[in-house]
Amino acid sequence: CSTASYKTPKVGIATLPGAGNAQATALVNAINGEGPNGSNTPTGAALGGAIEYVQAFKAANPTHKVIVVLAIDGEPNGCGTLSEVVTIAKNGFAANPPVSTYVIGVGSSLSNLNQVAAAGGTSAAIIVNSGDEAQFLQAMKDIQGKSIGCEYLLPPPPTGGMLDYTKVNVKFTPTGGQPATLPGVANAAACTAAGGWYYDVPPPGKPTKIELCPGTCGTVQKDQNAKVDIELGCDTQKQ
Repeated sequence: CSTASYKTPKVGIATLPGAGNAQATALVNAINGEGPNGSNTPTGAALGGAIEYVQAFKAANPTHKVIVVLAIDGEPNGCGTLSEVVTIAKNGFAANPPVSTYVIGVGSSLSNLNQVAAAGGTSAAIIVNSGDEAQFLQAMKDIQGKSIGCEYLLPPPPTGGMLDYTKVNVKFTPTGGQPATLPGVANAAACTAAGGWYYDVPPPGKPTKIELCPGTCGTVQKDQNAKVDIELGCDTQKQ
């Protein structure tokens, strides 16, 4: 029931599948090496430990976005109540940096898990049938799409140079499609259904990141293999 028991994962965060499939293999082996241990479902401790781990990872990797996916085949049982788990998810989402908690419920009668997902900033749990690997995989892919950020740090200027904010372009390449340059707009209020991007701080201020308009953000999040590039040196294409 101790959060500290879950702060150090058996397999740490890394790119999948990893060189020679090493990271994926390590994950599979770690999961296969575990089994049921009693009748309790210590959800609060597990979730709390996971949130603390990814917060530490974020502190060491400030340009990364972190989330937690809680996959569970039953409601919290032992080591805390459902309301305590909801509070843990809520505190994680309200923290700095914030950590969103996505929930995948495997089986039935898991509607109470919606409370955990909502508190973690992700609206509702995703319920999949027990033993349905394809459903579970799709749930993970859906979470991947939803969690993709629509904010991008501006790249540093060339050594010894200064970044010209009028010569920045954002290029979007959909899966299997051709790259297209997205139009730049003045600010969030200038976004239209056509989409585009804008600076977090309009020049002559000093922007630190590029943000996608809602229409473009939705398109990017739905395309899990899309590519977004930030290019410097040519006049910004505007709407």
